[in-house]
Amino acid sequence: QEVFIGMERIRFVTDSAADIPRQWQEQLHIEVLPFTIAMENTEYQDGVDFGAQEFYETLQSLPYIPTHSQLNPMAFTQCYECYERAYQEGYGSLIYTAINAKGSSTYQNAVLARSQFYQEHPVAEKQFAIFVLDSGTYTMAYGYGVVLGARLAQEGKAAEECVQAIQNWIAHA
Repeated sequence: QEVFIGMERIRFVTDSAADIPRQWQEQLHIEVLPFTIAMENTEYQDGVDFGAQEFYETLQSLPYIPTHSQLNPMAFTQCYECYERAYQEGYGSLIYTAINAKGSSTYQNAVLARSQFYQEHPVAEKQFAIFVLDSGTYTMAYGYGVVLGARLAQEGKAAEECVQAIQNWIAHA
């Protein structure tokens, strides 16, 4: 089941730090871009190689706190490609909600990817709206805002209304 608004389709995207349960991701068609997390000299893709429960269990046994990198240049490419894919699939809007910009450059990378996308597809700017939101927070505190936005889209709300709902949730989280 896709998210339709009349003839408009809205794509919801976030990063794995939003901690949205897989069931909601699938049910609401939310695309999640994985962060890379380094643990014991190995890099893992958050939400791909392990889930939240496995991460916290491993965390208890480590002598240090694992590190993560923001959606790096490879992930910048992932972000650009998700814009490209949504546009090619006929979505009218894409709403990307990123982890707190004060703690990660992921938001800025998403903005740069949007800019590059529109430079390469100038016609798309009038046909395909890309909203990039700074969550200003972490974990499900912004993940739930994405879920609310996707649910509103399923009810037939316009992209701008979904964006406003996400921003309102974030402002009060």
